[in-house]
Amino acid sequence: MSERVAAGLTLALALHAEQVATVNEETWKKAVAGNADFKAIYEGAKAKFLEEAVLRLSQAKELKYLCWLLERRHSEMFRKPDADRVVVNQSVSVGIPDEVLQRAREIAAREHKDHTDGE
Repeated sequence: MSERVAAGLTLALALHAEQVATVNEETWKKAVAGNADFKAIYEGAKAKFLEEAVLRLSQAKELKYLCWLLERRHSEMFRKPDADRVVVNQSVSVGIPDEVLQRAREIAAREHKDHTDGE
């Protein structure tokens, strides 16, 4: 199982590949929590994959595929930061202060009124 994790498989896939019906993520995590040797082997396998991936990343000319894998396999370290999003015409907006939104609404209402008054 550790070879599969070292190759980059997620824990769930590595366990499924073992084809042992009594071992799943829950039983594995309990076994790792109760046995320091299991934990060391599992963490070592994850570290081996990460070490090899980072080495390949530093040497590769075409990086997008390895970057994709790192972002997903080790998202806690490699995920892209979330871009600020603005929601238009919704009651909830992210990243814009309320006073700025209120001022924009006032300007839009005034312009709309000016536009409709002129017709």
